[in-house]
Amino acid sequence: MNPIYLVILLISVLLNGYFISRYTEEVESTAYIEENISYMPGLNAKTAISSISQDIEDNMFEMLSLKQYHESVKLLINADSNDAKITNSLKHLILKHVQYQLNEGDMDSAIELLNEVLSNFPDEIQFLKLKSMAFELDEDFESAVRLIYEIQYRTYDSHEKQLALQDARSLSRRCIDQLLNKGDWSNISELTKLVLSLDQDFKYAQFRLGEALLKQEKYVSASSEAFRLLDEPKWNRAGEQLLTEILAEKQNISQIQLKKIGQQYITNSLIAGTTEVSLLVDTGASICVLSKEVFERIKSSINANNVGDIPLNTAGGIVIVELYRIPSLQIGHHSVKNIEFAVNPYSNDLFDGLLGMNFLSMFNFRIDQQTNKLMLQDKK
Repeated sequence: MNPIYLVILLISVLLNGYFISRYTEEVESTAYIEENISYMPGLNAKTAISSISQDIEDNMFEMLSLKQYHESVKLLINADSNDAKITNSLKHLILKHVQYQLNEGDMDSAIELLNEVLSNFPDEIQFLKLKSMAFELDEDFESAVRLIYEIQYRTYDSHEKQLALQDARSLSRRCIDQLLNKGDWSNISELTKLVLSLDQDFKYAQFRLGEALLKQEKYVSASSEAFRLLDEPKWNRAGEQLLTEILAEKQNISQIQLKKIGQQYITNSLIAGTTEVSLLVDTGASICVLSKEVFERIKSSINANNVGDIPLNTAGGIVIVELYRIPSLQIGHHSVKNIEFAVNPYSNDLFDGLLGMNFLSMFNFRIDQQTNKLMLQDKK
């Protein structure tokens, strides 16, 4: 072979060997980076995972916005079988969306979404709580109470059970109080019976049931509920007071809350069915009295008729004062018609006049000094 060709062949072989060696090193180096990329912050593997999570969340957000609740939950189910972190993120996203719907008053959509989630994840406590709140906001108190008490049976953890019971009592109290503000005694009665069927130790519900039964004039049942409170130290006083009110109602007794100043008592009274005045209870006064200042201010609205003059023992001594007859004086649900008032030239900053015996003698009366209440009962 020509020596020149031999030299060229030798050089070619050497060059090929060099390039093959460099290529092998580069392949091995690339494989090593791909194997260890997860340990290198900010590189492609982590970014790819984050990108996938964000894409799923974006899809979920879009589906929720379009009210595609079935598809949203399918996405959650798929994530649940693949990645716990993404699953929790999607659940949080759904919870926030339901809270937004509740804040906006879109109860129907919120409950529809919650039903879709709970049909596949029936033990998700946060979703159960939200559904109960949705019922409460929609004033479906019976459904709210039934569901909130059910939550404690979805866990085996004793601490979580106790927290669930506290949540149930808190929600039940809110529902009862909403009905209480409306004076809806019939529905209070029904709701508290439901609560006690689920939680017989909830004394607040028991007290409100007794109160509701009293307002409906079901005295025997109301007394039964009140007696159940007597053995509970924290509710003993409330039970006694409820029994007192039941007895008073049965005997047609008005219980008027008095304001105590020193050793004296002041009551609010209604003159002529229109004008409220504050009167000092005075069993030593033979007749009711108004100060001249107050009388002149209300005279035109109470249809008072002058019937003469009488002597009146005042702080300044005995003075001759005008006597007026007014259509009525009412305290609680007890009233006296065509009652006479003396007009005192002296006034007192603490009260408008005196409640005298020409009113009190028409009733059996006493002052309960423990409760600061005036008890009035028809003599008949």
